[in-house]
Amino acid sequence: MESDEESEFDEPVQAEPEPVESDKARLLRDPFWWPEPEVPCRPAAPEELNASSRALIKAARARGWTVTSSYCRGTAPKASNRWVPGKVVDSLVVRARLGSYTVVAIWEDGKSRSAWFKCDGSSPNAITVTQAKEVVAL
Repeated sequence: MESDEESEFDEPVQAEPEPVESDKARLLRDPFWWPEPEVPCRPAAPEELNASSRALIKAARARGWTVTSSYCRGTAPKASNRWVPGKVVDSLVVRARLGSYTVVAIWEDGKSRSAWFKCDGSSPNAITVTQAKEVVAL
């Protein structure tokens, strides 16, 4: 009992495409949401270190500091509003510790972003990456 006519049930059912929600709409609905990183934070590979970070690591290790570095690629906060996602950047962080002293330096897209120095029990002090190199060399 076959028919040349197709019934409405023979046609494949196509699912409706999911609506794409903008970052702004998502943030309004869920203020703690942030886009997932393209590369989650992990130890930095040697080829991901820039000259400035390698110099800081070398200076710190020469003086006995314990040094770690990490890399990730993800969405940075917008410059005008830190609660809004901005552009995707490569981030590199070098952390050095010696006793109660800690130095942290951060680069975004290969450019120095910020650094700080602190002693256990004190508040961090903002410094430049150049000053971070000087601190670990003391």
